[in-house]
Amino acid sequence: MIGVAVTLASLLGAAADTLMLYAPGFASDPFSAVLAVPADRMLAGFLLGVAIIPLYGLGYWMIYERIKPAGFWLSAPILVLGIYTAAIGAIWHATVGMIARVINATGDPSTALSIAEPYFPFAIPLLAAFYLLFAIVTLWFASAVLSGKTPFPRWIILISPLIPQIVFTPVIWIAPTLADFLVPAGANLAHALFFGVATALLWNKTDRPSA
Repeated sequence: MIGVAVTLASLLGAAADTLMLYAPGFASDPFSAVLAVPADRMLAGFLLGVAIIPLYGLGYWMIYERIKPAGFWLSAPILVLGIYTAAIGAIWHATVGMIARVINATGDPSTALSIAEPYFPFAIPLLAAFYLLFAIVTLWFASAVLSGKTPFPRWIILISPLIPQIVFTPVIWIAPTLADFLVPAGANLAHALFFGVATALLWNKTDRPSA
């Protein structure tokens, strides 16, 4: 049941980022694109994301509970880092939302980038920390699965949190219209995929080593 809840929460997180940031051209020029986002829609996405994204920690708790047979040092760090990733993700969402609203309020595309630049020293370290944690959690989870002591098949590593984000990247050039959705919502969609598949694999399944 927790798995279903966190999968739905991740999809709501994707919806939150879409509400807050989506506009045609966002993937190529986000600073100008957010000028077209209605203020009430941006606020709705901001509030929804701040409320929902911390719940991803429950998803990492679910993963932790099922990989405990791999041992403390392969399981516990995923719980701690996963919860911390969710916290940083919520802060990043809120930071981006406030920057986007400041730009949006001006209504002037010629000043969009110059308005955003003073916030870069605050926003860029958050983004770097988020993706660093994303990468560490992915590698740690892969190590636990490769130990052969978890109920997960080894192929699930291919959809562990960071990998779908890497796969999404070429879409920016191949399908720019689709990228306008994926760029703001990609991390949430990656979580939805990971938690959803993990939930399906664990449904009514007893803990046993993977083949």
